[in-house]
Amino acid sequence: MKYFLTILICCSGYLGSSAENGRTDSTEIIRLYDRCLDFAEDKVDSLYYYANFIKTESAKINFSRGELFFHRLSGIALEMQEKFDKALEHYLITLTISKKLNNYHYISAAYTDIAITYGTIKQLDKAKENFLISLEYHKKTKSISGLVSCLSNLGTVYSRLDDLDSAAYYLNESLRIGKPYDSLIDLNTTYNNLGNIYFKTKKYDQAVEHFRYGLQLDSSHIYLPAKWIAHLNLGYVFVELNQLDSSLFHINKAEQLANQLQSKSKLADIYALKASLEAKRGDYRRAYDYQKKWYEYDTASIRLETYNTILELQEKYNINEQIAENKLLQETIKTESFKNRTFIIYIIGLAIIIIVILSAFIYKRKANKELQLNNELMAKKNEQLAILNRQKNDLIGMVSHDLKTPFISIGMWSHILDSQSDNLSNDQQTAIKKILQSCGYGQQLIQRILDIEKNTGADNLHLEEIALLPMAHQVVESFKQKLSEKELEVNIQVVPENLKMISDVQIITRILENLLSNAIKFSYPKGKIELKFEETAGMIEIIVHDHGVGIPPDALPLLFDKHANKSTTGTNGEDGNGFGLTIVKRLVDELGGAITCQSTPENGTSFIIVIRK
Repeated sequence: MKYFLTILICCSGYLGSSAENGRTDSTEIIRLYDRCLDFAEDKVDSLYYYANFIKTESAKINFSRGELFFHRLSGIALEMQEKFDKALEHYLITLTISKKLNNYHYISAAYTDIAITYGTIKQLDKAKENFLISLEYHKKTKSISGLVSCLSNLGTVYSRLDDLDSAAYYLNESLRIGKPYDSLIDLNTTYNNLGNIYFKTKKYDQAVEHFRYGLQLDSSHIYLPAKWIAHLNLGYVFVELNQLDSSLFHINKAEQLANQLQSKSKLADIYALKASLEAKRGDYRRAYDYQKKWYEYDTASIRLETYNTILELQEKYNINEQIAENKLLQETIKTESFKNRTFIIYIIGLAIIIIVILSAFIYKRKANKELQLNNELMAKKNEQLAILNRQKNDLIGMVSHDLKTPFISIGMWSHILDSQSDNLSNDQQTAIKKILQSCGYGQQLIQRILDIEKNTGADNLHLEEIALLPMAHQVVESFKQKLSEKELEVNIQVVPENLKMISDVQIITRILENLLSNAIKFSYPKGKIELKFEETAGMIEIIVHDHGVGIPPDALPLLFDKHANKSTTGTNGEDGNGFGLTIVKRLVDELGGAITCQSTPENGTSFIIVIRK
């Protein structure tokens, strides 16, 4: 798969000056610079021309930013030609000038350019380091487009480092911040890079969806490299899906764009993909030929001297930065030396103050020692309590596990008897059904005790994208028998219908099962239950509402307390142990969400859960 690192376009605004005496004014220079940042590889000669034009015209009008514009455009042109050491030399000069101007926009752009260069030559740790610095400057500029681009680039680097959790975090943050401005900001790169994560985890259908969406977003733009990356990624995923005709279609599209852009590195990626395609077909001779072409063109085969030059340039820049800081420190020392005479006058007074402070310190230290002894004693007590708590949890786990076996045995033999119920009397058949029912309640009780006592923690969450409407139908379907017994109707409402969230599907399902079981238990026969999902300000709101018996006001504060006795009989005499809502509260807490309850006796109950999307 191929990832796309975006060059940050730093729009500078206009100064409002006008052209005089045939000279180009600063406003025209800024406009020309911004337009050049949109050039692709096929315009590399124009980039060189306009970079020198901007430098010359800026000198005529003494425009201070002209030198910065010249070096950045030159660096971009050199990078397009895969002259990475020369490109980095210009980017480091750009960074130096940006810092002198103390302009956060230009500083963040310079760090982004440096990071992209390292990413291109596969020095990913260096790329990550510079992107993280760039992100801090973006936060200071409060530029939405720059922040979205930098977050997307960071997600890309983490994905290439196989840190998929961090990658998903930064890419989803990029989408979250950028979506309200999607008419102004190009998000296709972020969608493409999210597609790469799904590809890596072999979720190919979701990968295709994101790649196609990225291509669709880009269809209204002229930026050819973005179209190239979308077609290339679709080619890769269709190879994995064994849809080789579809893969070849996108390979040809990508190859046309690479030739149009006159980019060797992009052709190299196409040859790598063609090698995969031919290997899938079983034509290993052609696959080998394409593999040789890929190695010939690939930027990974950059000469060692070039990479060493890049490292030397970075080191020289760091040394120069240190020298500049040392000079500033020396100037500060000289200035401070003139203040020393005045400072001596205060020494005697300061000595008196120190004596007073030392006296107070000695007294305070004595008090602190006593406090420390008390804290150590309390820490030992807490440690003992923690050991006892672990032992208690272990005992509960072992006892619950051992209790499962007889219940399973009882259930198995009861099912055998039930299957031969035609030979039994009505009383015997009723007795078997009661045994099966009691067995089921016993197994549920054991499972709920285990759910309450275990603590999964955020490290054990298995995050994935969940389509909420199909999941809700699956949960309701699992209660089909219970709903039928009480003639209850469940109304599912998802707004919008294609609403999705990133979470642990097992935990979300467990939450819904407990709340729906509760709603069924306390609903009157032939009643209705509402199950609603809605997106609000980047959060998912889940509401489970029944029209049943309701909850007394004095019981609401203890609703989620596992130590309170909340066991209540249902409208059809259903048994309960009061643990279900305690489990729900724990699971919601593990997802970082919140749960509340609204209820009035005889007017039903609503449970409202809010979880980050």
